Parts: sequence; C-alpha cells; structure tokens
Amino acid sequence: MPDTWTWWKAVLAHEFRIKSFFLRFSRPELFSESPWFPPTVFLIYRLVATSWCVFITAGSVFRYLTYLWLLQFENWSLSAVCAYYILSTFLLIYSTLKRCRENRTTIVEPKYKEKTEENYLAEVDEASDSDLLWIMPGYEEVDPRKDFEDIDELSCYHKTIWLLQTLAQNSIVVVILCGVLLYNHEDSFPLADYLSLWFVLFMEAIFCFAPIRLVHVVYAYLFTLFYALVVFVLYFVIDVYHDLAERPRFLHRIRDNSSSIVALIFLIIGQPLFQMFYFLVHKINIYLYIKDHGY
Repeated sequence: MPDTWTWWKAVLAHEFRIKSFFLRFSRPELFSESPWFPPTVFLIYRLVATSWCVFITAGSVFRYLTYLWLLQFENWSLSAVCAYYILSTFLLIYSTLKRCRENRTTIVEPKYKEKTEENYLAEVDEASDSDLLWIMPGYEEVDPRKDFEDIDELSCYHKTIWLLQTLAQNSIVVVILCGVLLYNHEDSFPLADYLSLWFVLFMEAIFCFAPIRLVHVVYAYLFTLFYALVVFVLYFVIDVYHDLAERPRFLHRIRDNSSSIVALIFLIIGQPLFQMFYFLVHKINIYLYIKDHGY
C-alpha cells in the first residue's frame, strides 16, 4: 500500500506542472499501439470503431443536409470523435506497415562471429549507453538532469490526435447528459448513438496508453468557448434564426433559468470531473499493467 500511495503522489506531482499544460510527450509509439493486445487485434478494433464513427457522422449529416448541422453542439462533438478515430487509425496503419517493412529489411547478423578485443569493447560501450535514459536513439547526449518526460518527440500529427481525443472525450459526455436532462418530446435525440460513441472512447482509454493529462481540460473549455462564440455571432449578431425551430438544438432546449443552470453546470463544473474520470481510468490502467508485468 505505501508503494501505491507513493506512486499516486508522484503521478499527481508530475501532473500539476506548468509543462503538463502543453502537448509534449516522449513516446509517440504509444499513440499507435496497445500494450494489452497484439497489433493485428488492435488494428481490427480501430477499423471497426472508425467505421462506426463514420457511419453515425454520415447519418447525422444526411438528416440535416443544411448548414445548420454545423451549429449543433452535438455535431461538433461528433466531428471531434470521428476525426480522432480517422487520424488515429491512419497513424496505426502507417506504424504497422512501417514496422513490417523494418522487420523485412532487418539484416540478421551471423550467429557466430570472431570475438576480437575491439569488437568486445564496442559491444560493452553500446550496451552501457543503451542503459542511460537520457541517451535517445538518433539524438546527441542530453543533460542528464533534464526530465526524460520533457523530451518532446511528438509530431504535429500526434499532437492533433491527442488534442482531438481530449475534445471528444469531454464533449460527448456533455452532449449525453444535456440531451437526457433537457430532453423534450419535440426533439429527436439519438441517445443510443452517442452512448455507443462514449463506450468506444471509454474502451480507447483502456486499450491505448496514449497519455491523458488532467490539466488538458483547458482545451475542452476553449473548444466549448469557441462554439459559444460562433453561435453568439450567428444568432445574436447576424440574426439568421428567424424561425424558432431553426435554432441550434443545444440552445432550443434551454428554455428557462433551470435549464440554463443545468447546461452551465455541465459545461463549467462537469468538464473537469469528466476529465478526472478519464485520467483515473488511464492511470489505473497503467498501474495494473505495471503490477501485472512485475515492473
């Protein structure tokens, strides 16, 4: 138990740093692999999940066939989920093909070779260098006092996937809870579709070890703020909604003060709680993996 508490204290201390607000990470391979499953199984899962997200998104678009589709918050959330799975699946396919190509082109050294003193010393030096955490393949030596996690090896593609994952995970819960609590019979809300997407994202947090930062909830806030700004400009400034029925569904459900308070709670207070939930799932997943493999 003391080791468990020590581990959690170290995790939280590392989480609440200024550097944790940024999209920086030292292991990009975690975005395209699953420690729990072999590559083939993980690829099949990603393909199925992506196909389902594309199917739901396409169905939502065809139900509207108008620019008003872009002004529904649930469709923004749906787009974030779909974009995340499409980009992450492309990354997984690329990484899988790259590993297969590298395995085919790897030159197998002879099993027996002459053991000269020069060869032996070279092997010893190479082995000792590989034990240093601050020596990265392809990089020159870095100051050993520098935190290994501060070495950023993510490309813009990886950072985009990471950002989309954060936006999708939080916004889909906001949509589900607002849709349930503010539901009225005049609106048709595909609750089953959004619940299935949330389940897929929940499984993603378990299957994949891509990092989930607690402080990245600020990106979810910015996403919501940008949506509110777009709706404010189009609804209150340009005044394109002459017909009440054409209002964005998220606004159409906010009819009174109580509905406004519920929506405000989910958007401002709820999102950190949702982020905390995914963060705990991610960290417990890592902890169980470490315990299972005896690290």
